[in-house]
Amino acid sequence: MTSGKNKFATTSFEIYAEAVHQRVSELDNCLEGMRIATAKIVTIKEHDSNCSKIFIYHYENYLYRLTGLLDRAYRVVGSVIGMPSN
Repeated sequence: MTSGKNKFATTSFEIYAEAVHQRVSELDNCLEGMRIATAKIVTIKEHDSNCSKIFIYHYENYLYRLTGLLDRAYRVVGSVIGMPSN
């Protein structure tokens, strides 16, 4: 790509590795978001009990990411066993 060409040759193993890497990265990002939300929930709960709207926001963010975690885990497994991305 740096030489100015629009295409480059890849093997099926490289395409497979990229697909798995992409799915694992999505799963990792979801887990990192859950860690951040959890830390914020614990901090709010320990220090300021009057911020109920902020607490609810982070709690909902945590639940949203938790439900997406299962979907991302299924996508990782699907990529590993070679299923189509759709």
